[in-house]
Amino acid sequence: MEITYILLGEILGILLLFQFFSSWIVISITLFSLGTVYFFTKKKSILIYIIPILFVIRLVFGVHSGDFDYLENIRLKVELNRGVGKVLKIDNKNLKNLTFVYMSELADGKYNVLGEFKELEKKEDIDIISINRLEVEKLEDSFLEKYFENRVEGFIEKGDRYFKRVYRAIILGESREIPKELREKFNYVGVSHLFALSGLHIGIIIGVISFVSSKFSISRDKRYWVILIGLTLYFLGIKHSPSLIRAYIMGVIFLFGKILYENIDIEKSLAVSFIVSLFLNPISIYEVSFKLSYLAVAAIIFIYPFIIKFYKGKSKTVKNIILIGTIQIFLTPILIKEFGTIQLFSIFSNLIIVPLGSLYITLAFIGLLFENFGLGVVIFPFVNIIFKLLIKVVEIFSNIPMLTIKYSGNKDNTIFLLFYVIIFGIIFYNKFKMEGKKDEKIYRRTKISQ
Repeated sequence: MEITYILLGEILGILLLFQFFSSWIVISITLFSLGTVYFFTKKKSILIYIIPILFVIRLVFGVHSGDFDYLENIRLKVELNRGVGKVLKIDNKNLKNLTFVYMSELADGKYNVLGEFKELEKKEDIDIISINRLEVEKLEDSFLEKYFENRVEGFIEKGDRYFKRVYRAIILGESREIPKELREKFNYVGVSHLFALSGLHIGIIIGVISFVSSKFSISRDKRYWVILIGLTLYFLGIKHSPSLIRAYIMGVIFLFGKILYENIDIEKSLAVSFIVSLFLNPISIYEVSFKLSYLAVAAIIFIYPFIIKFYKGKSKTVKNIILIGTIQIFLTPILIKEFGTIQLFSIFSNLIIVPLGSLYITLAFIGLLFENFGLGVVIFPFVNIIFKLLIKVVEIFSNIPMLTIKYSGNKDNTIFLLFYVIIFGIIFYNKFKMEGKKDEKIYRRTKISQ
């Protein structure tokens, strides 16, 4: 079994333990398990032992327990939007639960807040804390954040309300900017993923920078370095989400593979991205966007190739239907659990809206590139026309019944977890079985040749 997948299993196992047991029990079980593995299997790769220990340390010292004493001094990092502050960290540690604090008299932005803990109120999966504020420090945006903010504002100056807010969402990652009525339509027709920064957007950025850089007399290696630097500057200048972090890490792995002339295993790059993302923020695995992002890519990489084998035709339309259907069916348990919805016939809306949305996103990034040279006005009319067409098509599909339906049945976590355990169990069993047969054939050929 590949070391990457062993590490993935170890990380998931530690997270599962951390969900139910105290830190010291998790540490003890982890050390005992690693010692047992070493004693009985004699695995020589040091990563199998070092990475899990580092991850346990990251959990113990990087995740807040959520327990507070009355009037205890706590320091919060808060992202405030319209008086509601999303708590990003407490005492510089990540939080197990989604946590908010109300600060209606402050302007939108990020703050460091020192306060005395008063009360913790739980509402379903959300925690709301109350504090006596002692100190408030507004955090200024970085140079890159201000730079991209100014470029975006310059480009969208002549757009209408919808154009401005959707453009900010797909360029700056500010998904909360999308008006509620428009967001509901996107969700109903099953295309809300278009407006969450992810692999599609990263791929478009890489493609745009690659096309532009190819017009200059620079070597192949330098061109990939230009793409990597450009992608990283953009990543550092916008709002991050689990789906964006996953896509960025996979994009970096892809680009380094090109620079080093290495063939990239997309399956392993997804696993590496998963592990790195959890090291950056171990609690992100509980966020809906994290689950949807990784499961969607897993469906494309592991499940779609297996299903498409049964289709012997060559129609691209049919293949696209199978691809979209595979993703939607695979994500159905998460959509039911988190949103209480089933995307019944939205597969057909995706066939039309996704290509149109991809064109809009591509032109939007080209517009941002032009705006860097003060030429955004040249391409703005084209971006605006495609955007209005996209919104019109979304509105048409939003009036079609049964694209998405509500589900109010059983939402037991065990059932959903079992679904994914069985699916991935079958996938990896077949995968390693096939690899075993290949290794056996190679061994037999080698033996015969000797």
